[in-house]
Amino acid sequence: MPQHHGLEPPAPWVEVVATDEDWDAADPHLLTSMLGQLLLIRTFEEYVLDLARSGLVHGPAHSSIGQEGGAVGSVLSLAPGDTVNGSHRGHHQFLAKALAYVEPKGIDPTRDFSPEVREVLLRTLAEICGLDRGFSHGRGGSMHLRWEEAGAIGTNAIVGGGVPFAAGSAWAHRRAGTGAVAVTYFGDGAANIGSTLETLNLAAAWRLPLCFFVENNRYAVSTGVAEATAEPRLSARGPGFGVASWKVDGMDPLAVHLAMREVLGHLRAGRGPALVEADVYRYFHQNGPLPGSAFGYRTKEEEQEWRARDPIERLAGHLSRRGLLGRPDVDAAAARARELMADVGGVLIEPVPGGRPGQRRIRPAEWPDPGFAHVGVRDLAEFAGARTADRDTFTGELAERKFIDAVAKVMARRMRTDESIVVLGEDVHRLNGGTNGATRGLKESFPDRVLGTPISENAFTGLAGGIASDGRYTPVVELMYADFMWVAADQLFNQIAKARHMYGGDDAMPLVLRSKVAMGTGYGSQHSMDPAGLFATAPGWRIVAPTTPFDYVGLLNSALLCRDPVVVLEHVDLYNSTGECPVDDLDYCLPVGRAAVRRAGSRVTVLTYLAMTSYVLRAVEASGVDAEVIDLRWLDRASLDWETIGASVGKTRNVLIAEQGPVGPSYGGWLADELQRRFFGRLEQPVRRVTGGEASPSISRVLERAAIARDEEVAAALTEMTAHPSGREAGGEQHLCLRGTAQLDKLLKLRRRLGDGTGRPVSVTDFVIKAAAHAYRLVPAMNVARTPEGTRTFETVDLAVSADGGPVAPVLRSVERQSLTSVAAAVEALTGRARAGTLRSDELEGGVMTVTSLGPHDVAEVAATVGPARSAALAVGAVREEPVVRGGRVKAGPVLRVTLSVDRRAVDGAVAAAWMEAFLGLLADPVRVLG
Repeated sequence: MPQHHGLEPPAPWVEVVATDEDWDAADPHLLTSMLGQLLLIRTFEEYVLDLARSGLVHGPAHSSIGQEGGAVGSVLSLAPGDTVNGSHRGHHQFLAKALAYVEPKGIDPTRDFSPEVREVLLRTLAEICGLDRGFSHGRGGSMHLRWEEAGAIGTNAIVGGGVPFAAGSAWAHRRAGTGAVAVTYFGDGAANIGSTLETLNLAAAWRLPLCFFVENNRYAVSTGVAEATAEPRLSARGPGFGVASWKVDGMDPLAVHLAMREVLGHLRAGRGPALVEADVYRYFHQNGPLPGSAFGYRTKEEEQEWRARDPIERLAGHLSRRGLLGRPDVDAAAARARELMADVGGVLIEPVPGGRPGQRRIRPAEWPDPGFAHVGVRDLAEFAGARTADRDTFTGELAERKFIDAVAKVMARRMRTDESIVVLGEDVHRLNGGTNGATRGLKESFPDRVLGTPISENAFTGLAGGIASDGRYTPVVELMYADFMWVAADQLFNQIAKARHMYGGDDAMPLVLRSKVAMGTGYGSQHSMDPAGLFATAPGWRIVAPTTPFDYVGLLNSALLCRDPVVVLEHVDLYNSTGECPVDDLDYCLPVGRAAVRRAGSRVTVLTYLAMTSYVLRAVEASGVDAEVIDLRWLDRASLDWETIGASVGKTRNVLIAEQGPVGPSYGGWLADELQRRFFGRLEQPVRRVTGGEASPSISRVLERAAIARDEEVAAALTEMTAHPSGREAGGEQHLCLRGTAQLDKLLKLRRRLGDGTGRPVSVTDFVIKAAAHAYRLVPAMNVARTPEGTRTFETVDLAVSADGGPVAPVLRSVERQSLTSVAAAVEALTGRARAGTLRSDELEGGVMTVTSLGPHDVAEVAATVGPARSAALAVGAVREEPVVRGGRVKAGPVLRVTLSVDRRAVDGAVAAAWMEAFLGLLADPVRVLG
C-alpha cells in the first residue's frame, strides 16, 4: 500500500477578527478619522447615485455603498508614498487614498471639512461626470480615477486589468529602495481571471511588496461566488502560490485596519506579497441606484441582513459605547457631509433655465473643450534637443556587422548610460542572450536589471506597464514571438496603449516592446505573426520596423527616448544578415517619422518594411520596372513619413504596398485606404497590395511558401501594374472628372429679382461664370495652367466661355473683378461676335478654364474636356425639376448638373474637390457672388 504524507503550503493563511478589547484599545483619533472618511465617502456615493438617477452621469455609476469599511480600514494603515489601484468599482478606494493624502493627520468629523477635502470631492465628482476640472479632465470618468500625486495610480474598467500594473509599481518601489508598498484592490470576479493569478505567481516568485486586496462582495454582477468557484474562500488562492493570506470581515473597519497592519509589516520586511480577503457587500446592483433584489439574483432578506452589519453603524456604536461620540455627533457630522456635497454639486450643476422644478443640468462651462478629445494620445516633446542622424548625415566610422549583434550592442550601450532601463522577458537572462542572442552579455553586465520571467505574458507585460507608468524606470519587454501578444492583449491594448490618454494625457508611458516576426522560418501558424497591422489600429502605440543594423541602432535609441510606448519589430530573417553599423558611435536617434528611400524610381512607388524590403528590391531588378522603393521604418499613423510618400506618389502616380503576411490582419489594408484618401487625385490606378493568402503560414516548407509573399509576387504585381502605357507615356491628358448637382431655388429667385426693370436679364450661365471666378478666389491653388515651361500660377481669373455650347470659346478676362451684370454684358457681346466671326485671335488665347453651357439646347448633363494650355473645364446643362429633400421631405425642385474635369498634371485632386465644393455652395447661396 502506498504511504500518504500530508502536505502543507509554506505560506500562512489566517483570519483576523476584532474583539471588543481591540475596539476598546483602539486610538480614539484613529476611530474618529475612520468615521470622517466613511461619512464623506458614503455621502459622496449617495450624491453620485442621485445624479445618475437624474441622468447627469454619462456612463456607469458603480456604487461602493456598503463596501467602504474595507477601503477606509486598509488605506488608513498606509504611508503617503504607498500606491494603490483598483477596479471599476473604485470610488471608495480612490477617495480613501486621496483624502488621506490631503489630511494625513486624519479627518475630524466634529469640525468643518477643510478646503482640501472639498477640492478632492469636487474634482472626483467632476471626473465621474466627465467634466474638465476632473483629475483626467473628464476622460476617465467613474471607472478610471487617477491622482498620481496622492499615490492613487488608477482604477480600471477591465476586471483584473490593473493587477499587473500594481506589480510594476511594487517593483519600482523596491528597486528605488523607498520602503513603499503597493496595494491592488479587486473584486471576487477578478480572483478567477488569468491576469490576477499570473501576477500572484510572478509577485511571489520575485517577492514583491504587493498586497492583493480582494473585496469579496459575493457577486460578479449577478453570478454568486459559489457558482463561480469550488472554493468560495477567495483568500485560499494565496497559499497555493506561496503568498501569505489574511481573511477579515470587511464590514468591520477596525478588523481590516488590524489585519492590514500585519500585512504591511510582512511587506515592508521583504517577505514577499500578501493577500487580503475582505468580506463586504454592495447594497445596490452592479450599476445604478436599484438594489440587487430588484433584478432577482438575491433576496431582500439577504440585503437586510448585510445592511444590519453596516460599517458606519458598527463604528458609531463603538464610539458611543466608549463615550467618544454620541448619536447626535454622528448625525451632525453626516449633515455637514451632505451640506458639503450640496455645495460641491452646486459648482457643477445648475437648474435647467425655464425647466421644470427640480430639473438640473451640467453647467455648460464645466464641459471640456471638444478639441481636447485627441490631445495626449502621443507626445514627442522629449525629442527637443535630441541628437538625430540618418545614413546621409552620420559622420562616424561604419563597419559590416550582423543585425543581431547591433541589437545586443546598442542595448548594452543604453543600459550603461541610463540606469533607469530594465530588460525583462522569457529567457532573456540565459542562453547567451535569449533564444536569438539579442540580450547577449546584458545579464553579466547588469545582473539586477535583466529579469528572466515566468511564462506569463499577461503578468510581466502588465508589470512593465506599471513600471513605465511609475515614471522612475524604462522597461524593455521582450515577447519571444509576436503571436504571444494575443496572450498579453489586454495589457498591450487596453492598458498600456490607452493609459496616457485615458488618464488625461499628462503622464508618460515610456515602454519599449521588442518582438520578432518569424514568418518564413518554419515555425508555423502560432509563431509567425506580423503584428504591424494589429498595432496600427491601437491609438497610443508607435511602431518601428528596422531593416538594417544602422537603422536598428537609431530606431532603438529613439524608442528608448520616446515617452510613448513603442513596439520594435524584428524579423528573424534579418538577424543573420549583415550591413553597415556604427563601430563606436551608438548614441544617435533616427528622426521620428522618417522613411528611407532604398531605390529611386519614376514608374511605381513601392511601400514596404522589415525583411520584405530586400525581396522588393530583388523583384524590382528582376522585373525591370523603374520603381521607387520606400522602407517605411515608422509604421504607426502618427509617425508615417507622408512627406516622402507624397513626393514619391506625385512623381510615379502608382503605389504598391508589399508585405509578407496573410491578407486578413495585414498592415497594408488601412494604409491603402489612407493613401487613396490623401492622393486620390494623383493616382493613375487604385493602390495595389501584395500580401500572403488567407491562411496563416504552415510548418511545411511548401505550404508556408505558398501562404506568404516574397519577390516573385512583387515582381508579378509590378509587371501587371505597368503592362499598359500610362497616359503620360502615350501623350494623353491625365484627367480627373468630378460631378455634382446644385439646388437653384435661391438662384432663380435672385435672378428674377435682378431681372425686374430694364436691360438684359441675367442668365443662369452668367451666375455660373461669376460663381466659378469667385470659387477661384476661395481656392487660389486652382488658378493654374500648363505651359511649355511647366505649371504657371495666375493672379487674375480668366475664363474661356462657350455660352451656347459652340466650338468657339472667347476668353473673359479678370472675371473676379467684374460685377454680375458686367459679366452678363460681356458674355452677350463676346458670344455675338463669336457667331459673327469677328473675334480677334488674342481673344481666344489664355484662360485657366473653359466654361461650357448647353442649357440653351436643353441638354441636362454634359461631359467636360480640358483643352490645350488650360487646366480645367466646367460643363453645365439645363435646369431641370428633380426630387430634392427640403425640411426632411422630398419635393420637386430646380437642379443644375455640373461636371468638372481637371488636368491632374497641374491640379491636385484634393484642390479640385475643394473648388467644386466651393462652386456648388456659391450656386446654392448666390447672394455671395454679388460682392
